[in-house]
Amino acid sequence: SKDQNMQEFLLYFSPSASGKNLLEAIHAFYYLPQNYKLLLADRTDIENNAVATWAVQNIMSRIRFENEGLSQDETSPFSYADAVIADSTTDPMFAHSAAPLLVLNDDSRDDIAYNERHGYNVRTNNPEALATAILRIARARA
Repeated sequence: SKDQNMQEFLLYFSPSASGKNLLEAIHAFYYLPQNYKLLLADRTDIENNAVATWAVQNIMSRIRFENEGLSQDETSPFSYADAVIADSTTDPMFAHSAAPLLVLNDDSRDDIAYNERHGYNVRTNNPEALATAILRIARARA
């Protein structure tokens, strides 16, 4: 249905992932439809990163902050996000998240490779590949 296409698709950016990869996630949003939203733990994730502050200006309306009341309960975004963007520094504990995992990896041979966590390993510095992997996850779920 048309409504389903417009349903929000929420991508959680793992708080332990690097600022460089946050920038990559932000740039991927330029390739994604408007109903895709980026969930960050905290506003400081952007405010402490001058480049990110500049880069998010065009997509600010598509960013949500975990500590600004999506839900009052203590549910972890790792369980309610539609997918999680992480990198190799992400605490392995989070790899048990219910959501598919997109792992940004400097060493990846391929732009996009399926991983056993129902998600993809994506080579860094390729926001377009990240967007493609996100769309694949969304399509598989639809």
